[in-house]
Amino acid sequence: GEISAYKVDPIDFGLPQRSIESIQGGNKEINAAIAVSVLQGVASPARDVVVANAAMGLYVAGKAATLSEGKDMAVESIDSGRAMGKLNQLITLTSANEYT
Repeated sequence: GEISAYKVDPIDFGLPQRSIESIQGGNKEINAAIAVSVLQGVASPARDVVVANAAMGLYVAGKAATLSEGKDMAVESIDSGRAMGKLNQLITLTSANEYT
């Protein structure tokens, strides 16, 4: 494999600049609520960070040809409900296996 270094900016994803304060989490309850709101499609700085991270992951995995395409794929996964569906599947699976 080959290692490449990237410097990216929110504009590379078509996303606005956000302050560090606007993307900070909190305790586990706050972070869980933020995660659920992102997967429910609520527009927020947290969603922008998730979309950017997912876009980069899709790009480096070769699933998206560009960061913009990765962003579009991430947005579609969230907005279609597929991402939330995967979380619900994980919850069901881990709850079913909790005591086995």
